[in-house]
Amino acid sequence: MFVIRRFLLMVVFAAIVLGFELQPLRRQSQAHHQLQHVAQEVTQIQEDKMPEAIPEFPNVSGRNIDGVPFALPDGLSGTYNLVIMVFTQNQQQFVYDWLAALRPLEQTTPLRVYELPTLPRFNWLQRRQLDFWMSAGISDPKSRATTITLYTDMNAMRNALNFTDTSTLRLLLIDREGKVYWEDTGAFSEAKLKGLEAVLAAL
Repeated sequence: MFVIRRFLLMVVFAAIVLGFELQPLRRQSQAHHQLQHVAQEVTQIQEDKMPEAIPEFPNVSGRNIDGVPFALPDGLSGTYNLVIMVFTQNQQQFVYDWLAALRPLEQTTPLRVYELPTLPRFNWLQRRQLDFWMSAGISDPKSRATTITLYTDMNAMRNALNFTDTSTLRLLLIDREGKVYWEDTGAFSEAKLKGLEAVLAAL
């Protein structure tokens, strides 16, 4: 009987000792899990606060209606350039209203305005046909000089400028390094024009 009691006491003592030894390990495990949780939260906060990549106008080449070659954006003449990217013929109806509002700004600001028909890389015959139609349809010397047709990789263009929708025209205010200061889409409105003027005034 004495032996049994002694054995039971030894078991209890061993359990107590083992419990004391395991407690630091449990605390370390809990602390490790807490640190992991905090690290995950910090990482998520950092990802949430990371700014989106600022789009830049890519380096592309084209020709104006008179056949003069241009390298964009550094070949544009303005300190700041408002480019109107047109993707389909039916968007042309919006261009005239925008040009009527933007041309006067060229007289009072360092802004220059360009129309950019932005099209896929058609084959040689298709390009010649489109160039002929545009040349025949544009007679104003100013418009001919500042309408630059881009036959380009449309996916690369969309990725560079971070947009997907080509169902309406796109306007970008850029410098000769391609930095984008303002952008908008669609038909002209006074509110959009005032937004552009505010950005220009701040530059």
